Amino acid sequence: MEQKCKQCNLSGWCIETKAYSDDCCEYSIRRAKLTISSLLFCNFGKAVLLLCLTSYIIWMTDAVYSKQLLAPQRVLAHLAFIGAAIVGLRILQAHHVYRESVLVVRTYGVQVTREYSMGSKFHQFFPAHQIHSIVINEGISMHQIFYYLAIVIQKEKKLTKLCPLFLSSRPRLAVLQLLYTAMNDTMVYPRPS
Repeated sequence: MEQKCKQCNLSGWCIETKAYSDDCCEYSIRRAKLTISSLLFCNFGKAVLLLCLTSYIIWMTDAVYSKQLLAPQRVLAHLAFIGAAIVGLRILQAHHVYRESVLVVRTYGVQVTREYSMGSKFHQFFPAHQIHSIVINEGISMHQIFYYLAIVIQKEKKLTKLCPLFLSSRPRLAVLQLLYTAMNDTMVYPRPS
């Protein structure tokens, strides 16, 4: 009894909702995987390549005019700068989150999954008896104010901890409100005794 709902927006993020049963739903936000070719055409990738190329040209011009490098050393220098540019782009690709999902199972808890473009995944599970509530919180950085969805964890009577969800995608407030309502409809919170 799997039901799917998919909704895409203009910024490239797709929001998917899968209802496996009344007690189990998955909410995910994803975008296209970052490949080396797409990274070469984005602004940040161009900036990295331009920086490598500029420093390479300045260094090689200085080395050639001062006659410090012989022909084999120049070839090694070419390969070193090309290698540095490729490694820089791979590092950017490795830290690119392309899918974030939250699996809510009413009686067991919440599983948060983050998938990266290079294929690695990060899973985190919060048992239902530790979840106090799910909230929309307001975050303030140096230049902006943003909203995020968070799980309030209560391990002991006094200790509470906020665990933010969908931080890489940072959906708009309207999307967060839809996710908040749907997740709270699925989740059952333990009543204080």
